[in-house]
Amino acid sequence: MRRTRSGASRPAFTMIECCAALAVFAAILLLWQPIVNAANHLQPQDGELVEVLAANRELDELASRGKIGVSGESLVIAANDKTYVVDDYYSKANGKIVRMSTTNGGYMPLVSQAESFEAHVIVPGVVQYKITLQNGAQFTGVLAAEKDAPTKTRQQKEQLPADDESVVPESKEVGRDAQ
Repeated sequence: MRRTRSGASRPAFTMIECCAALAVFAAILLLWQPIVNAANHLQPQDGELVEVLAANRELDELASRGKIGVSGESLVIAANDKTYVVDDYYSKANGKIVRMSTTNGGYMPLVSQAESFEAHVIVPGVVQYKITLQNGAQFTGVLAAEKDAPTKTRQQKEQLPADDESVVPESKEVGRDAQ
């Protein structure tokens, strides 16, 4: 019976393999913190993008069912027998926000941490708006009104501009709330 050295026939890692595994593990540990930091910085921007996209969807839905226009730098949408005004607003509770308010006095915040909101008519029935956030990010959207906007009575139809029924006439009465 031949005897071999103990452990010679058992599989094992060599010293070089152990050093290589240790080097890979050390590299992963060194790179882990920068990867986590980069992922954390992306999350707030993703949240802001989701918020702006949700606001765009809400505005697009209202604009497609009614008439749109601009008063100053505010967006005015007439839909569902209501008039909505979208502008930037400052309150102590919410800070600077973009909100949608109604002529009845209610409002809904659309975008938080907003620096400004601007709206401009491109052509009758089409409005471009720009939202600037406090971190400097800017988002631009375009809204188009429904061309054949429904009208309730003949008298209301006669009050609309003759060239395009989808436009809310520019109004000086709609203004910003005092801060």
